Amino acid sequence: MPTARDGSPWPLAAIHVGASMFIVALAASVSFDPAIWLLHVCQALIYVAIMGLAQRRSPLGFGAGFAVAVLWNGVNLVSTGFIAAALDAVRTGIRTGHVVRPVLLLILLGAAGHFLMIAGCLAGLHRSTGGRRSRALFLAGAILGFLALASISPLRFRLHEEPLPLDVAPEHDVLTAVPAVASPPPHSRA
Repeated sequence: MPTARDGSPWPLAAIHVGASMFIVALAASVSFDPAIWLLHVCQALIYVAIMGLAQRRSPLGFGAGFAVAVLWNGVNLVSTGFIAAALDAVRTGIRTGHVVRPVLLLILLGAAGHFLMIAGCLAGLHRSTGGRRSRALFLAGAILGFLALASISPLRFRLHEEPLPLDVAPEHDVLTAVPAVASPPPHSRA
C-alpha cells in the first residue's frame, strides 16, 4: 500500500475502511428494503471509484470522498433524521434490551465510515505535494462527488403509499415533522 509523505498509511486505510463500512451498510440494508437495490448499487460504485482514486493518492479522489461523506452525514444529521432515529434505536435498545428496527443500526455504521473517510481525505490532501494544483483537484473532486450524488438522487425519490423499512419515523424526519405546539400551563385554583 502506498504511504503518505510521512510514511504512515493511515489516511488511505481510513478511506478504504470507511468506504468499505459504508458499502457493507448499503448491501445489508437492501435485505431490509429490496426496492432500493439500484440506488445502493449506484452509491457503492461511487465509493469504489473513490477508493481507486485515493489508492493512487489523487486529490480528485480525496475531494470526492470528502464531499460525499460530508454531504451524506450532513443531510442525515440535519435533514432526514436517519442518524437521530438510529441513535434513538440504540437508546431504546439499551433501555429495553430489544432493538425494534435493527436496520437503523446500519445508518450508524455508514456514518462512522464517513467520519473515517473525512479524516482520511483531509489528511491525504494535507500530505499531498501538489500545492495549489492539489487544492484545485480536491475542489474539482468535491464537485464531481456532489454531482455523482445528485445524479443518482432521483432514484431515492420514488412514490409509495406506506412507509418502507428504511423510512424514518415522522417524529425524526425534520423535513416533514410538525413542530409541537406548547400547551398552556394548567390554571391553578386560588
